[in-house]
Amino acid sequence: MIQRYYLLGKPNSGKTLLFNRLTESEKKVANYSGATTVENKALIPGSQIELIDLPGFYSSEVFSDDEKLALSKASQTQNADTGFLYVIEALKLKSGLINALTLIKKLSIDINKVQFVFNMIDELELNKINLPQNEIESILKRPCHFVSALTKKNLTELKMNLLSLDTFPNLSIEDLESIQNNLSSLKLTPTSSFALKNSTRLDRYLLSPLWGSVFFIFIMSALFQSIFSWSSPFMDAIEWSLSGISQGVAGVLGEGFWANFFIDGIITGFGAFVIFTPQIFILTFIIKCLEASGYLARATIICHKSLRFFGLSGESFIPLLSSHACAIPGILAAKSIKSKKEKWITMLCLPLTVCSARLPVYALLIYMFIPPIYYLGGLFGSQGLAFLSLYLFGITLTLIGSFLLSRTLIPNKGQDPFILELPSYRWPEFFNIAKTSFKVCIQFIKDAGPMIFFANLGLWFLAQFPLSQTQFSESYLARMGRWLTPLMEPLGLAWEHGVALLTSFLARETFVSTLSTIYSSKNDDPMALKELLIQSQSLTWASGLALIVFFAIALQCVSTLAILKKELPKKFSVTMIFIVYLFAAYTLAWMTYQIFS
Repeated sequence: MIQRYYLLGKPNSGKTLLFNRLTESEKKVANYSGATTVENKALIPGSQIELIDLPGFYSSEVFSDDEKLALSKASQTQNADTGFLYVIEALKLKSGLINALTLIKKLSIDINKVQFVFNMIDELELNKINLPQNEIESILKRPCHFVSALTKKNLTELKMNLLSLDTFPNLSIEDLESIQNNLSSLKLTPTSSFALKNSTRLDRYLLSPLWGSVFFIFIMSALFQSIFSWSSPFMDAIEWSLSGISQGVAGVLGEGFWANFFIDGIITGFGAFVIFTPQIFILTFIIKCLEASGYLARATIICHKSLRFFGLSGESFIPLLSSHACAIPGILAAKSIKSKKEKWITMLCLPLTVCSARLPVYALLIYMFIPPIYYLGGLFGSQGLAFLSLYLFGITLTLIGSFLLSRTLIPNKGQDPFILELPSYRWPEFFNIAKTSFKVCIQFIKDAGPMIFFANLGLWFLAQFPLSQTQFSESYLARMGRWLTPLMEPLGLAWEHGVALLTSFLARETFVSTLSTIYSSKNDDPMALKELLIQSQSLTWASGLALIVFFAIALQCVSTLAILKKELPKKFSVTMIFIVYLFAAYTLAWMTYQIFS
């Protein structure tokens, strides 16, 4: 028979990391509230014990759907084969226990089914805090486990003892009050305030209106600068490798249909997407380091007041930042927002942020129009600053959209309380974060790669056939593009860009690989797309800006539309959302071209 344990506790108590360690699975973990927004379940390997990780909650007064799910499960699940593991951060032992006992009493949970897990004892050792484990277990009269999910300390003992409840007496709900009273006699040496002293000192600056804002701007600027500066050597290495592979294939197959098929149809199309994975890795790595350090929770506090003006709250900051990797995890993270109004606005506006799928397009245009000029000894570069400006443009569009939605379609009906418990500062586990970031890149390639591969393969065939053609302009692809010419000309774009835009509605990433397929069909150097575009003179400053505006606004992602349809109420028509985004994108792109031309 399977013994089930529900994991309960506050957000940021280390529940999900503990779940991952015990079940040897890999769910999302972060050092901020709202990191786990769905119910996860898995068996502990080699046992008949199933763990169920529920969303964290602060009290029995709930606002978000996740908190309602957790409290509903906790209060309704009273089966004989079901128990509870209440996870408490060891540095906040007293407050965590008081909160836990209060909730157990309010929810009428059978105290005899509860075991307490005091997590993060590595931080106690780091700060030289002695925890009287025997005294704590004597006061609670329940099994107590002292572990570190991060360092895996005492996890083996926890697995072995999960079914050992025989030595503890049965307690009634009335016993909880005496237990709470006895907690006042519990002494920690030295007190936990000593451990939090450094955090308090840092927060005086990082949460101040002046220095906190300055540091926040510096961190965000460094984030976007690093995407270009750190990724350039890796991107150059990938481009060099792909060029070498293309030359090797050409040396073996010579000239002809099959050589063009492998070089132009496969290597060029897929390579034009893979080359930007270093930027995705670096973006993911830095964001996860900020999460693990505890700084993102502070950034949430800093942004709260400003976001309120635009109809959002500090809770929207994490989804907004997550969507810079991909809008889909941002939308899922937005599920933890307590206010339904703010949740819907956040979800509707997240597609306006600069996701990683736009990186290939923006990088290509920046490489074309912005020469590499460096300042302050190479610390800042013109291309990095241009990249930062595009991110700021996406953020501005997001805030404008949320401002309009909050005052028109989704009027304000009052503000829900904003509750956030600041975590302690911690050193990120850089190796584990690097592994996670690498897996994000691999998953990104797996998810987008097949679509891009087959899309580019189809485009290559359209560019090559009919075989009787003597010029590329007579191919099926060129004919298709000319049908789009009336729509592209008002934006200053050529038919080639129209074809690339059309394919990008399957996945934004295919825009660059489509252009690679088209232009490599007209040139003997398939890897030098930037030079090919410059030689074609099909893009000017004005048309390039119009293209950026269109890409920044148009909702060119089928997966994002699918997740919006799933998460938004039925009153929001996904088809109408797509049309509104497309109309706004085309209109503003046309205005941009008319102004700058």
